[in-house]
Amino acid sequence: MNIFKDARVVATLFGFAIFGGVVSHLRQTPFLLPVDLYLVAWHESMHALGAWLSGGTVHSIEVRAHDGVTWTSGGFFPLIAMAGYVGTSLWGASLLASARRPKLILPMRLLTVALPPLAMLFGNGISLSMVAVIAISAGLFFAWRLFPSPVTFVVSGLFASDSWRDVQMYLFSVPGKTDAGILAGHLGMQFLTLPIALSMALMSVFIWWTAFKYTHPPRSDHRSPSAPEIKV
Repeated sequence: MNIFKDARVVATLFGFAIFGGVVSHLRQTPFLLPVDLYLVAWHESMHALGAWLSGGTVHSIEVRAHDGVTWTSGGFFPLIAMAGYVGTSLWGASLLASARRPKLILPMRLLTVALPPLAMLFGNGISLSMVAVIAISAGLFFAWRLFPSPVTFVVSGLFASDSWRDVQMYLFSVPGKTDAGILAGHLGMQFLTLPIALSMALMSVFIWWTAFKYTHPPRSDHRSPSAPEIKV
């Protein structure tokens, strides 16, 4: 299969990659602090969801600017560890794909703005960071009502930007504090940190490639079979 066959899909994926790189860099500045807080909340919510889905328990969820921690016990730890980046990518791709299904648009938007505050509420109770995330989510939902298509595309792009953040943190930060590093430490094989980070990034790329193939279907030839051919 030639993945470069559809230029629109490649162009969209490339555009998301550039957008994600810019966002990943600007997230460290006060300019995008609300965006960073919201993405951290989503990331930690996915860890919590991974724990709940695999039979584990969530003890607390801490969401801070540029950082967050989800304390869990039980469950399937590899799934919990990888759910942060891969789960966020999967949700963002689903959000983008749902734009082609009118009946799914409103439920997906509601879940997108409601899931992080709910996960934080059940995981840690009421906190100042939860109140901040609720305010950001409410603003996002209001913006969605005004500019539905652009906001859907931007939010999906923001979720996509989280896909390669672990690789970025490995290269430019402390490898042991990344999700990949924590999982490698749990397995007792710290040398797997970079391979795990890369595998999560590649899984995210595959998820987004699938979403773009769905949202950018190949153009069909609408020429009628009975139409006469014109030879020149």
